[in-house]
Amino acid sequence: MKPIETALKTLIKQVLSIAGNTGDPLLPALSGILPAQAAIEMNALAMLGSILRNPNSLEHKLAHRHLAVRQESSWFQYAQEILVKLDLPSLDQLLSQAPSKNKWKATYRRATHLY
Repeated sequence: MKPIETALKTLIKQVLSIAGNTGDPLLPALSGILPAQAAIEMNALAMLGSILRNPNSLEHKLAHRHLAVRQESSWFQYAQEILVKLDLPSLDQLLSQAPSKNKWKATYRRATHLY
């Protein structure tokens, strides 16, 4: 992830004609672009929302299995870590009551931008 972040920061500095020694924490404020990690996490949360809304899918069944078994190295564990980090409802809560597409999208985008 570090090489992607570095390349993105360099590209943003070049596009905005900002000096190379400008502090990296200023880039999101100056450019309005989220860091690469935040963009990846938003995509993961969007996929999670899609899985939650489709109870007949294999992925939805895998999510229920993950909750029963609590596998350490699974995509659902990664999604759960993102949910905790952004102070969003747990995977258990989301599986029992999946939010609508628009509500979920607004919720995770707001949480990401506030983080």
